[in-house]
Parts: sequence; structure tokens; C-alpha cells
Amino acid sequence: MNGREPELIDYIEVLRRHRKLVLVGTLTSALATVVVILVWVIHYEASGNVEIGKVADEPLEDLYFAAAEINSPGFALPILAQVGLTDVRPERIPKYISAEVLEAGVLPNRKPIMLHIGTSSRSPQDAARLLDLVVAELSRRHQARFEVAFKLRKIYAAELEARVSTYEKDLKQLPSARSRLPSRSVETPTGANLVQAEIGQRQTLLLDLLQELQEMQIRNNSEMHTRPTRLVDKPTLPNRLSPPVAILILEFLGGSVAGFLIFAYIAFLRDYLQRAKPKTTLRLEEAAEKVTAN
Repeated sequence: MNGREPELIDYIEVLRRHRKLVLVGTLTSALATVVVILVWVIHYEASGNVEIGKVADEPLEDLYFAAAEINSPGFALPILAQVGLTDVRPERIPKYISAEVLEAGVLPNRKPIMLHIGTSSRSPQDAARLLDLVVAELSRRHQARFEVAFKLRKIYAAELEARVSTYEKDLKQLPSARSRLPSRSVETPTGANLVQAEIGQRQTLLLDLLQELQEMQIRNNSEMHTRPTRLVDKPTLPNRLSPPVAILILEFLGGSVAGFLIFAYIAFLRDYLQRAKPKTTLRLEEAAEKVTAN
């Protein structure tokens, strides 16, 4: 540029001379960005909330442990394989299946209440199916624990009912047993007190058993206290993209701008080499002439 400082018009002139290279390169970069976004970035999301089952207010599993289990390869990889995702690395599992614990209350006394499960895939159908599979597998694992714990409580409730029935029969028989005692034994204060004390003890035990049986029946039959693991709300259908559209637009623009800058640099480098070539050729000719003269 004749030894002067380059100006903006000089750069524009270089881009104009190599406009085909810059234009084709920018369009190629934009197309490549679209392909990458469609193949690797765009996913559809589905989500739902799950309540861990419990028996008599005792959770079948700790919520934080359940969330960690869902995010583990042993749990997630077989489920991903059912929708055709067989080559997912363990560190990429959260991209497709994730679980977090929802808490309620005021800090620092917040308590875990349920699990929020999210799934994503390249198609809305696979995202929804993944959510169904995760909830079904979690429920299946918890169902066996629920049945064992609930069966034990049912057995104990039956035992309580049998004991209540026995005490009721005994209480009915005590007055008749008292009438069969010798008249002298009944008339004595000691004998009468013993019989009355026995009746009082049986009545107290019967009341305690009835109260325990009633509480157990309430806990066994109330979903507030005893219920299996379940999906508590209608899942959010995969009707939105992940990441959001605004981020996708920024990624597209970023890829296009990066392509323009790369090929603009190539254009400037090519122009520089083309300008430097005559000078290099002239220097080689001068050197050859000096060698010939000597």
C-alpha cells in the first residue's frame, strides 16, 4: 500500500476483491452451524414431579438418594437404550435424564417434599417416553419395598385384632367367673377387689389395643400416611426446545460471525501473499543477476 498506513477503505477493497471467498466461507459456516444445532444442540424437554411412597409416614427411600440413583449410569443407561441412545457416556446422562429434590419451607428449616424429574431428547415423542420410563422404573423398584412393609403392617394389624377379640371375650367371661366363685371368696374384700382389679386391667389393655389398632388402620388406609410412589401432577409435555430459541439464535449468529471473521482473515492473508509475491520474485531475479555478474 505504498508504505502508508492502511485505511478502512483499503480493508473494504481487499474484502471486495475476495468477496466470493468470504461469502462462500460465511455461508458454509452458517450452514455448518445449523447442522450442528439440529444434530447436537436442539432437544425437546419433558418434566414431572414424583412423590416417593411411604408406609406409616416412613419414606420408602431418601429423596436425595433417589435423585442420585436416577442420575446414575446403572439406572439411566438401560432406560436410554430403550429409546435408541446406546452410546451415551456417563458424564452426558444429565443432558437426557436429570432429577433434583424440591424443598419447601423457610430457611434454614427447608424440607424435601418430592422429586422433579426432567428428560430431553431430539424428538418430543422420545422425551415423553423417557419420562414415562423413568417414573415406571422408579415405581417398580419402590413397589417391592412398599409391598413388604405394608404386608408387615397388615400382619401386625391382624394380630392386634385377634388380641382385641381375645380381651373382649375375657371381659365377657370375667363376670360369670366371678359368679362361680365361692360365696365366701366373693364376699371378702380381697376376693372382690382382685376380680375387680382384673376387670379394670383388661379394660385398660383393651382400650390401649383399640386405640393402637385404630391408629394403624387410619395410617394403613390413608394416602396421607401410606401410599406407593406416584406421579403427582400432569407431566409437562415436550412442547419447548432446550436450549431456548433465543440462545439458539445467538449460537447461529455466533457461528456465522466466526465464519466471516475466519474467512476474512484468509482473504487478507491471501491478498498479502499475492502482493508480496512480485517483490519476492524481483529480489530473486536481482540475486540471480549478481551471481551471474560475479
